[in-house]
This record gives sequence, structure tokens and C-alpha cells, in this order.
Amino acid sequence: MRRIRRSIGPLDLRAQAILRAVIDEYVGSAIPVGSLALVERYGLGVSSATVRNILAELELSGLLTHPHTSAGRIPTDEGYRWYVETIMDSALMPEVEQLMIRHQFGQVEFASEHWFRLAASTIASLTQAAGIATPAKPAAAHVRRVDLVAINDRLASLV
Repeated sequence: MRRIRRSIGPLDLRAQAILRAVIDEYVGSAIPVGSLALVERYGLGVSSATVRNILAELELSGLLTHPHTSAGRIPTDEGYRWYVETIMDSALMPEVEQLMIRHQFGQVEFASEHWFRLAASTIASLTQAAGIATPAKPAAAHVRRVDLVAINDRLASLV
């Protein structure tokens, strides 16, 4: 049976907390997240049945999915985007660092080999992890927006 996707409207605080918890868990473990794990780890103050109902609503809204019937949930691209734009704590980079990065990128030709090396180096420096930057297929290249999401003190995701 195929479900009809609903449009994404405002989420109540409980749904936001559950979506945040699913994303935090999934990013940390890369394992689909079940309702019982959320209740045990996040002290949500509701039963796992209530969490399952909210997970189903988030899935109908297109923010979560699951790889197969008995699996836990994983965030969709829309779920990550919603998290970045709506739920994520905004931790702005200091203005001095922003200016330095803008200056560095202003010195190189856009989308050149040097630009991609600089992008990878900047990502690695900011996240204290490996950074990767590759060109898209020229005919399909179209980037609307890029966000660097801090997962914790040592982990970030490029969305």
C-alpha cells in the first residue's frame, strides 16, 4: 500500500523533539532509529506507541522514511533540510573566520581545481575531520544552498 505524502506544515514541539532525536541518533550511528530507542535515550516522557504514531506522521510528511517494514526510521533529504532550517541550534561562525574564508575563496577561480582543494581543506579544518569536495556534472551543476551542520564538537555534515 502506498501512502500519500502530506505537505509539511508546522511541527509541534514534541514532533520537533522526536525529529531532532532521530536525526541525532541516525547521524551518530547510521542505523535506522526505533521508537523504543528514542524513549530510552531521550526521556521524551511519552510511550513508545506515542512515539511510533509521531514517527508515522513525520513519515507521511516526507521528513522520515524506513528501509523496510520492520526497520526504524531514517531522515529523508527533506528531513535534514527541515532540521537545518527550522530545528537546528544556530551556531554561527565568528565573523573573523567568515571574512577569512570569503577572502580565500575570492582569490581563486570558482569551480577550478584549486577551488575544490580549498573547499575540502576548509571543510576539514572546520570539522576536524576529512573534507571532500568534487565537481558536479557540468550539465547538471546547480547548487542552491549549502549548509555545514554541526553534529557535535567533532562531527559535521554538509547538507
